[in-house]
Amino acid sequence: MYLVEYPIFNEFVSKNGLDKNEPPILERVPFILEYKREGKMMAKIEMSSIEEFKFLKKYPNTYDPKKSKNKYWIRGNEWKIVDGKPVMDLNI
Repeated sequence: MYLVEYPIFNEFVSKNGLDKNEPPILERVPFILEYKREGKMMAKIEMSSIEEFKFLKKYPNTYDPKKSKNKYWIRGNEWKIVDGKPVMDLNI
């Protein structure tokens, strides 16, 4: 899996339809929030701040990687590296 910034994570989750159902949010941190399809983990968040996650769901363009407390991971085999950053391969 790739450790990515929130905008890439959000795009991946949206393009793969993993955000159709709102995931349950636990009230105690830290925890790992997993997005699965057919039993296969597609993405996950190492959640240290529930407030950050909820805020970014509402205002995704406000992401600041220097202030982020959470770690966002995506499955690597659907992505390729371009200029040192993971980009979704749309030819899949």
